[in-house]
Amino acid sequence: MKKLAFILKWISILFLIRVLYLIGSQIQKALFYSPVLEEKLIFGIKLETELTKSEYLILSTVIVLALLWLSYYVYIFIKISLEIQANAIFTKTNSIKLATTAKGVLVFVVALVAIELILNITALYESIISVKSMNYSIGYVTGSILAIILFKRLPFFVITIFILVIARLIEKGFVLKQENDLTI
Repeated sequence: MKKLAFILKWISILFLIRVLYLIGSQIQKALFYSPVLEEKLIFGIKLETELTKSEYLILSTVIVLALLWLSYYVYIFIKISLEIQANAIFTKTNSIKLATTAKGVLVFVVALVAIELILNITALYESIISVKSMNYSIGYVTGSILAIILFKRLPFFVITIFILVIARLIEKGFVLKQENDLTI
C-alpha cells in the first residue's frame, strides 16, 4: 500500500506542476495578447469567433481562477496520499477530504463545460438565425455541442466518480475499523 501511495503522490505532484504551468501559460497569453498572433485555443477550448482584448482578459481570468481551484484540490489530494503513505488510511478525515476533492473537481469540470458551451453557442448563433426553423436548430445544435463537450471532458467525470467511490470505501473501512477496535 505504501508503494501505491508513493506512486499516487508523485502522479498528483506531476499533475499539479502541469496545472501550474497552464496557469502561467494562460497569464502570459493574457498579458501579451495579440489578436493577429493569438491561436484560437484557450485551455483546450477552441474559439470559433474573434474576441476583443477585454473579452479575452475576462475569459482568461475565469480560466485561471478555475485552474487555481483545481490546483487547490490536487494539493489536498497530495496531502491525503501522504497520510495514506504514513499508514493512516481508514480515517474519517481522509474520507471527508477525498469526497471534498471529488466535489471540487466536479465543480471545475462543470464550469469548464459551461464556459465551452457558452462560447460554442454564441459562435454558432449567427448560423442558427439564418435557418427557417429556429427552435429545432437551437435544440439540435445545443445538444450536439453539449455531447461533444461532455465526451471531451469524460475523463474528468470518471476520475471524480472514482475518487467518490474510494472516499466511500475509506468511510466504510473506518466504520469497520472502529467496530473491530471495540470488539477486542
